[in-house]
Amino acid sequence: MHIYFAIMDDKEIKFIHVLLKDPSFRKWVNAPEQDDIHYWNKQMLADPDKIPLYQYARNLLQNAQLNEYLLNEVEIEEVWLKIQAEVVEGTKRHHNSKASNSKNTHKIFSYWRSVAAIILVASLTYIIIRLKDDTKNATVTQTVHQEFKEIKANYGQKTVVKLSDGSRITLNSGSSLVYPKYFSDGQRVVTLKGEGYFDIKSNPSRPFVVETNHLQIIATGTSFNIRSHNHDKAVVSLISGIVQIRTQMDAGIQKEIQVEEGQSVYADATNEQWKTKYFNIKEVTSWKDGVLFFRDADHHEVFSELEKWYDYKFLEKNMPAKPWKFNGEFKNMDLLLVLQNLSYSMHFSYSIKDKTVIVQHEN
Repeated sequence: MHIYFAIMDDKEIKFIHVLLKDPSFRKWVNAPEQDDIHYWNKQMLADPDKIPLYQYARNLLQNAQLNEYLLNEVEIEEVWLKIQAEVVEGTKRHHNSKASNSKNTHKIFSYWRSVAAIILVASLTYIIIRLKDDTKNATVTQTVHQEFKEIKANYGQKTVVKLSDGSRITLNSGSSLVYPKYFSDGQRVVTLKGEGYFDIKSNPSRPFVVETNHLQIIATGTSFNIRSHNHDKAVVSLISGIVQIRTQMDAGIQKEIQVEEGQSVYADATNEQWKTKYFNIKEVTSWKDGVLFFRDADHHEVFSELEKWYDYKFLEKNMPAKPWKFNGEFKNMDLLLVLQNLSYSMHFSYSIKDKTVIVQHEN
């Protein structure tokens, strides 16, 4: 870890310094809530080149065992001032040397920057060890920095993601998953947009957390489906095991519920009134087996699903005369066959131009 820090340039070292002073960053490392995780994951994905710096700063705090003893800003600033003083003193000694030249200047500068890095690591570790009672033999364990990946299932596709812990996730069309290449020792955290079926490897000491639409779905070892196409809302259906759903409400009230096997929870991060009902497993999970399943679906839902499933845009020229309540299923069926069946039963005509289906409802 010392070597990695030593080869950073000045801007990178200062960036680490800023992160270590940031209370929200330290909170994300030590006691993260859903908003903290969402914010810092977004920051890292916005600038992937800096992900190693974020992770180095995070590991620095974790390895110094700051989960129990947080440094305050004054202590961190004092450490940083000591580093700067060492660099200045080293530079002065260099200029007073008779053997000074441009080549040596660069070497000496790099040397003192490396010294500064080592001082920072050592000082952070020292302060924490000093706070510990009877910890003369305290050590710092190096951890591998996290490398984040994003997998997308484009319209017309399904994608299976196998994680480093053995868990398996199937993404529905138009969905994406952000996850670390390797999970940390604490939690296993991923971020979902859209719909995914989760088959989670059991590990009670390392909960598996799915973040989606300001909600957290927490499991230890289980299988469940999450559908979260709408902002702030998600439908979580538990097939087996135990799952908890929680969120931070606008008023600061923590909403949390435990889901039972066979239940679907209709969660809304902006509303404390969540609906719970028992579900038909075929209705919820058939999509991953290539089956389009509809129950009492209106025309918006049907055409929206067809857009994602077949990667075609649907354009309705008018509204249906009566509200739809369509029930049916299509297994591995070509779009043209689906449209033939639908148009006959729901009374509309259609034409296809390029990748657009134009729908004309009968009145």
